[in-house]
Amino acid sequence: MEKLKLTIVLLFSCMSHYMVAQNALKDKVAVKNHSDKVMMFFGKSDFDSAFQELRKFYPVSELDYQTLKTKSTENLRSATVGFGKITGDVFISEEILKDFAVRRNYLIKLEKILLRFNIVYYNGIDGWIVNSFNWDDNFEVYFEKSN
Repeated sequence: MEKLKLTIVLLFSCMSHYMVAQNALKDKVAVKNHSDKVMMFFGKSDFDSAFQELRKFYPVSELDYQTLKTKSTENLRSATVGFGKITGDVFISEEILKDFAVRRNYLIKLEKILLRFNIVYYNGIDGWIVNSFNWDDNFEVYFEKSN
């Protein structure tokens, strides 16, 4: 009986990972639309919707996803206490590596500070997926690129 339970748990685990990995964007236009939608939610302080949208094409474990979502939401809410409410999002640039990677760069504007957000997409075997997502307050790198 225990062996059967273990087999079922492993089967569902593999199926859920496979199902997440199967969600992919078909082209760079879909990548642009997806990242713009994620960032629009962040720009409206709708963190739950932003992470739900991000998750659709982000094939990480549920534990990693929940950790990212929880810690980011806590830190972003904390930032709004110290630096004022979020007033919007701004697309900054897109960087392309051949036909297999795209990084979309954004800023989130708070009343007293800017935050940098990057979403990196990888064109894998099934299409475009989120490879990484990160944010910080190091928006000064954009000045270096503009010189």
